[in-house]
Amino acid sequence: MDTSFKILLYFIVSTTLWTTANCSTTEEPDPCMVASPFPHVQNRSTTYNKTFNINDRFIIPGWYGLPDLAVPGTAPEYKHCGTKYPIYLNERPLRGTDQIQTIGTCVRYPTEECNATGPDVKVKACSANFLVFYLDRTGRDLTGYCVGSLEGGDIPDFTTVPSVTYDQVTVGIKAQFRFFCNFTESTDQELVYQAHWYVNNRLIYSSHLAAYNDTGDERVLTEAKLRGQGVTTVGFDIYCVIRAGKGVNESSGFPSKSRPIFIGIEVLTPTVTVTEGKSGEIKIRATARIGCPDAPCIYGVTANIPTGEDTCSPTVRADTACGVNIYPDKWKQIYSIKVTGTITEDGYGHQTNVKKITLRSPDHYDDQTIWGNYTLAPVTVYVIKDTGAIESRSCSVHSDPYVETFARREMSLQILGTFTMYQNNDYNIEVQVKSFRCSSIYHAYCVCGIVVRVGQTVFMMNHCSIDYWFIDYILCNDGGDILDVKKLRGIYKIMLPTGTQLEINTQLANTDPYLNIYTYPSVIDAGVSRGLCGDLSGLDYTQQNELVLRSGNTTTDEESFLNSWKTPDDEDMFNEDNLGMLNAWSREYTTCKCNSVRTEGVTNEIDCKLYNEPKICNEDEDFRQVHKKRCISPVRKKRSIPTIRFHPENHRRIKRDVSWKNGWTNESAVEYCENLFKSSNLVNLCKEVPGVDVSSPMTSCVSDIQLSGTSNFSLAAVNSVRSQCLREARMNVTLRQETSPDKPSVLEMVKAVACPAECSDRGVCVNGICDCNDGYSGPDCSVDLSQPPLVDSLEASGYCDRKDGSCEEIAVFGGPFVESDKFKCRLMPLESNAEAKITNDPVVESIGEVTCPLPVNRQKRSTTVPVVDTTVPSYRVAVSNDGQLFSRQLTVVIMNSDCMNCTIDGETVTCRMFEDYCYTEQHCYKTGEKYIYNEDYQCTNGQWQLTKSTPDDKVAAIVGGVVGTAVMITILIIIVLVIYRNRYKRSKTSTDQDYEHTCDSTIGGGLAGVYDTLKTRDQTGYYNMGNINTTGT
Repeated sequence: MDTSFKILLYFIVSTTLWTTANCSTTEEPDPCMVASPFPHVQNRSTTYNKTFNINDRFIIPGWYGLPDLAVPGTAPEYKHCGTKYPIYLNERPLRGTDQIQTIGTCVRYPTEECNATGPDVKVKACSANFLVFYLDRTGRDLTGYCVGSLEGGDIPDFTTVPSVTYDQVTVGIKAQFRFFCNFTESTDQELVYQAHWYVNNRLIYSSHLAAYNDTGDERVLTEAKLRGQGVTTVGFDIYCVIRAGKGVNESSGFPSKSRPIFIGIEVLTPTVTVTEGKSGEIKIRATARIGCPDAPCIYGVTANIPTGEDTCSPTVRADTACGVNIYPDKWKQIYSIKVTGTITEDGYGHQTNVKKITLRSPDHYDDQTIWGNYTLAPVTVYVIKDTGAIESRSCSVHSDPYVETFARREMSLQILGTFTMYQNNDYNIEVQVKSFRCSSIYHAYCVCGIVVRVGQTVFMMNHCSIDYWFIDYILCNDGGDILDVKKLRGIYKIMLPTGTQLEINTQLANTDPYLNIYTYPSVIDAGVSRGLCGDLSGLDYTQQNELVLRSGNTTTDEESFLNSWKTPDDEDMFNEDNLGMLNAWSREYTTCKCNSVRTEGVTNEIDCKLYNEPKICNEDEDFRQVHKKRCISPVRKKRSIPTIRFHPENHRRIKRDVSWKNGWTNESAVEYCENLFKSSNLVNLCKEVPGVDVSSPMTSCVSDIQLSGTSNFSLAAVNSVRSQCLREARMNVTLRQETSPDKPSVLEMVKAVACPAECSDRGVCVNGICDCNDGYSGPDCSVDLSQPPLVDSLEASGYCDRKDGSCEEIAVFGGPFVESDKFKCRLMPLESNAEAKITNDPVVESIGEVTCPLPVNRQKRSTTVPVVDTTVPSYRVAVSNDGQLFSRQLTVVIMNSDCMNCTIDGETVTCRMFEDYCYTEQHCYKTGEKYIYNEDYQCTNGQWQLTKSTPDDKVAAIVGGVVGTAVMITILIIIVLVIYRNRYKRSKTSTDQDYEHTCDSTIGGGLAGVYDTLKTRDQTGYYNMGNINTTGT
């Protein structure tokens, strides 16, 4: 064989052997460290024959042992050791080796000592008086291992019932446990006693044999002894074993074991079951005193909830504290941690998700160290998702208006006023709608507005008796995040904290805008929803039990039902005066993601929300957030809610004229609606989607034509199919899946043809987006570009106040505004017809609001010498949907109310400067303030003054002083000459007294005149602004 090959073969074999020896085996734990006491050890005594309950056919295989005791190497008597057939070793084990020995056993029968062999027993000597034995199952009934004295001698026949108690002592500044093994002293004989302490069935400490009174506390277990054996935190079972001996140097007898006690915090609810949106409680209680040598103390227990990777599966969130505070002086109380099942919209169905929650103490508890870094027993939480009660359920108010309840019961709403459409009092949520007579169609009624409230956060969409859509948050006392509003191409989606969703479509019937509103319930609504939508009472829907009145009573009369949900005047949220009476969102609904357990350990992050944030797993990503400007900007608060001009008619249900009008008949209406539905790609696709109701929208289409005498509401029926279809396709897991690699899912096919209002018959639907005909625009092609948009008002009435912000933009209200790249804001200075330069693009916030950027007015500073501004920037603002045809113009002034007061009158802006301010570079300086670019200048009563001289100023002062002195001397000489001449002249006609009097009058008058002249020039030279009539920048 080749030498190199031999070397290679040797290397391979050696490597293989080394790998086998070192990598394929697992090191076994030391038997001396893991051995448990013999079970039922007192009954295993070789002298015990009172009962025969031991049957080691079912013993748990493992290592067992106790000091001074062993499985005997001599035969016991028949029917001893607590069993019928005792088992013993056929030879004594060696005690002078640390190797594990294997020894055979014998089974004691009535006639012979070793009539049969038992299983082999492994033995290891841990010390001279402590042997441990690996006992396997015997394989036979009524057989059991015997236990006797290790030395084979006589041991005391002493039994007792010990118990464990504890106290706490202060060592330094910390509390510490002391554990005592209490028992009754023998009265039959004088004995000495020892205690064996076990923590979680592991021997921790064995005392020496000592007298009963134990003056040296030999049998006491301290925290120091626990730490010495690696027990550094609570959360353990502890028990003691008492053994007696006849002398301190003799063997101990059989043990008497106490009942174990648990030191820590017991979890009283190891399993908790919750449903989506509902809560459960984890209950805990301390079993031992929590040390607090220096009150007050708090011991916190936090919930650690793993986030997991599948965020669309239901999970749990904890309450606001992510845990609970335990007060050491009330440690015996039961404490609770509330957990709530999350709400997920991942589709219909039933499933149970299992979550393990870990409860932890602080990493360090300084008042008693052993209570720190403690992990409690895990809690298993079953989160149940069951959508049976809400599948294919919705409520709507649509068209000329009809109410369709959660039970699909349709009623005609012919009562003008404000109504509660949906209400969930458990969560302090309400949705109100307002009906109004449509102006251009006498027989038609419209839903002209909606208000959605969660606590003290309110969102409004309103076109009632005003000429444009008011769409905004009108109250944000709880913070805008609690009410989530998104929009896409004229469609608004509102997610309520319960998981209930609203879809709101803005429609245009001829020239009259109105709303179609669809409500999709969540599992939380079952049994608690109220309002026009009715009671979502589960799977058992009936016509009778659904009509629940505001009072809580039930009725079968539709008119009574509708009237009961008319909103009382003092609760009507369309009236701004009522908003101050609303109750705030309760903090009890706040939930948190708590200390998520991750692979690298437990983190300490807490992420809390004011509500149990629903998880939408199949959301249309094209929807974007409606800006919460009103919730974060003080300027927006100046925008008042439109005043509703109420219709003079009484708010009672009006009997509708059901006669056919304008040449329509039942046959022609049915034919029109059928053709409309047949020609709709959307309807043809959606009528095959499970859960979509096409017949009710068809009925509404015909009824609307009959009642209004027009087909203006017919496209709303198609929109009703659209809304249902998208919802059902999104919630049906099967419809979200692709049927083949080259064929999209049903959901994607529906989205491709789901254009709003069928593009109003003024365009074609291309991948879900309307491609409008020339001259039309908007998400549904309903906006006529031949008409300029309406501009009703400006944000803050046109006063852009730098005191409240940077004045970089202004909101324009009116509409309809179309979101497109052609939309334009035009700003022109008041004194000019030239457009001001705008660097940013306008943002169409909604059909009724656009944000126009304002020009950046930064004056160039060519010097560090401040100059008072003499003008205030003012502009004429107009907007255009197509960049060509503009609206009427409104005026905006960029001011600062810290130092001026401005008024707008048409295209005239008048500003008055406050006397003790300087206005420079659009910044207000109060008297005494320094110029930010040159502190040598200080504002003084509306004027800039130089507070100290510069070197150039000193030179100028010297030159000026010299020149001035020369001038003054010259003037004095001239004056003297003049006086002398005058005296000379007057000496011929006057006395000396008359001459002096005339001279004093002339001087006084001259000085006063010079002073007045200087004062006037001084005021003019310091640019006293006074009143400014601004005409531009």
